[in-house]
Amino acid sequence: MPMLNIRVDENIKKTLQEIAKFKNITLSQLVLNATLEMIEDEFDYKFALKAKKRRKKDEPVFNMENLYEEFEV
Repeated sequence: MPMLNIRVDENIKKTLQEIAKFKNITLSQLVLNATLEMIEDEFDYKFALKAKKRRKKDEPVFNMENLYEEFEV
């Protein structure tokens, strides 16, 4: 798996390490999980905006399969 290095303040690093220890996961897994959740939240947000625009325009409602196709997921 490719590696990604980031620079953070020492206080942030300590906080992240404490959270990872509390959750009994590695620091890498904690950051990866947070990143994946952020990506999913962004997708959901864009998905909701698209649906809102369609409702305003009285466009037909599509099922999930159609929307995934449109977003190329």
